This record gives sequence, structure tokens and C-alpha cells, in this order.
Amino acid sequence: GKVKHDIIAFLTSITEKVGNEAKYLHKGMTSSDILDTCFNLQLKQSGQIIIKDLDLLLSSIKKQATKHKFTVCIGRSHGCHAEPITFGLKMLSFYQEFVRNKKRLLNSIKEIDKLSITTKLNIEVIGGPENKLNELRDFIKTGSQDKNYLVKSSIPHSEVSEVLRNFDVGIVPYPNDSHMNKYASPMKIFEMAACGVPILASDIKSHKELEKFNLGIVYFKNGNFADFSLKLQELILDADLRKKLTELSLKNIVSLSWDKRMETVLTSARSSTG
Repeated sequence: GKVKHDIIAFLTSITEKVGNEAKYLHKGMTSSDILDTCFNLQLKQSGQIIIKDLDLLLSSIKKQATKHKFTVCIGRSHGCHAEPITFGLKMLSFYQEFVRNKKRLLNSIKEIDKLSITTKLNIEVIGGPENKLNELRDFIKTGSQDKNYLVKSSIPHSEVSEVLRNFDVGIVPYPNDSHMNKYASPMKIFEMAACGVPILASDIKSHKELEKFNLGIVYFKNGNFADFSLKLQELILDADLRKKLTELSLKNIVSLSWDKRMETVLTSARSSTG
């Protein structure tokens, strides 16, 4: 209450007990140095607690799956009655989903555990014309930092969110609308936004039309490499900007959720039928 600062209060308390030597405790570092280290440890330890809870949850789901192996229930397809399935099968689908969730959390804990002050730039390219991807692979081999690049033709649908959440910046560089319609569609931008990835996109018409959704997108002038480079550098170096874009996307992508879209469809249907 006296100093109105958590770290200064901590240091003041130590100084009162240690004496003059305490002046070396905070020398050469900022409050963030202490807070970031503490936060790292908190994330790791809390993750380990959640892992134990996930193990209990997996055990419970598996038990229910076995118990209801032959319990028949209604199948669902887009909200409509479909072929009957068993409740045990439904439980197994949840079991497998939480197995993947546990794997993602374990990977996150490993990443947190090895965080350092060193900044390393990794570039991952996913999808596109195969001949262009091969050209890119050949080009990367000529450099000395080939381990920092990863080129993939595609990734399994079940891994999309896990892969995207590892991105600090997502780049959508399509040169024109026909190229985007053939290889992507706005769905790719929506996927990144749903995962909270700050997006750098070319200012082609199809991309600019997404401004009405108020997502976390920074646009660069299509065909202007200097502008692209400048905007990308700004996103890499400005953590506050990336955080702002992430929050913007996560807040507004909800309007595009399945529930919201169905609500709009049903409202429209009711109004048309009176």
C-alpha cells in the first residue's frame, strides 16, 4: 500500500532484513526480469497440475465408454437425427480429443521450460502449388539457416489449431483474388483469427472485404515487398501490437461461430415464415 508496486514492496521487505547488501539484489535488472521468470515457473507448475487433472478425466471418460459400449443413442449430423450410434462411441471421441489436448499441453510445458532470452526466428510454410513449394525447398537448402525453415504441402485437419497456435505471426500473401480462391479462401484467415494469431495479409479485394469483421489483421500493399518487410518487422518486434491483434480476433471471431451463424439462419427463417 505504501509503494504501490509489487516488486518494490518485495525488495523493501528484503532490504529491511538483509541491510545494505540488499542493494545488489536488483542491480542491473528490471522488474520484468523477475516477473517473467516467476511467470515462467508458474506456467510450468500450473501445467503439471492440469496434466494430473487430465489424467483423471481421461480415466473417467474411458470408464464411461466401456460402461456404455452397447448403450444406443441418437446420432447427429448438422443438428439433425442421423444413424444411431452408441454412447460409448461418443465417449471415445471425447477421449481421443482430450488425448490430443494433453499432448498439446505437454508440448507447451516443454516450450515454456526451455524459454530463454535468445530470439530465434522460425518460418513455416504450409500449402500452395507443389512446384512452388519445391522451388522454396531448393532455395532454403542453399542457405546456412535451413533448420529454421519448414515447408509442408498440408497438415492433418485435427492438427490445424495446434500448429497455428504456435505462430507469432500468420502471413497470408496471396497476390490476387483468383489465386486466393483456388488455394485458400477467407477460411484460412478465419482459422488463424480463431487461434488468436496476428495476421499479415495482402490488401487484395477479398482480404479487405473482411474488415467488416474487425479481426486482428495488418494489411500490406500487394506487390510491394518493402511495405511487406516493414509491416512484418513491426509485428515481430512489437509484442504489444501482436497482443492487441490477438485480443481483437478472439473477441470478434465469435460472431462467425457455428452457433451465431445458425442463430442468424433461424432468425431469418422464422421471419420469412411469419
